[in-house]
Amino acid sequence: MLTPLSYYVEVPPGRIYLCFTREYGIYRLFLPGSKPALGELPEPGELSWPELEDDLKKYFGGTSVEFRYPLDLSGWSTFARKVMGEVLRISHGSTRSYGEVASRAGVPGGARAVGRVMAGNPVPLLIPCHRVIRSDGSPGGFTSGASWKEYLLNLEKTGRL
Repeated sequence: MLTPLSYYVEVPPGRIYLCFTREYGIYRLFLPGSKPALGELPEPGELSWPELEDDLKKYFGGTSVEFRYPLDLSGWSTFARKVMGEVLRISHGSTRSYGEVASRAGVPGGARAVGRVMAGNPVPLLIPCHRVIRSDGSPGGFTSGASWKEYLLNLEKTGRL
């Protein structure tokens, strides 16, 4: 039987909540300021990957970190998994346009479809959808708000909060 658990990590901008199962991995990440609704967090538990807490703190301290932790992608479509796989290839401090991600995922002209997948990303940072921007160089949307997207992009480029 799967037991969903939650854990939080304090980072300079606030508290990050993680939801996971030991069997399948992390299925939800809430950035600071996007506190989960009542009943959205499972019971607290020990984090199965203690180094993730250190990596999150390093990231918000301005260090380049590759988040390679098990993610629970059950319920995601094949297309969404393909798109998220392409997003995982975008290196720290770099960006790609929605159109570039669509082309690399084998769907030229599918920028809007990529945007819909990004809007549903339940694990921002771990799948760095903030690195996907509009073709004109503007940030575009982000589930936690455009200011968060700009903040994360700036943090990765400058290494400073």
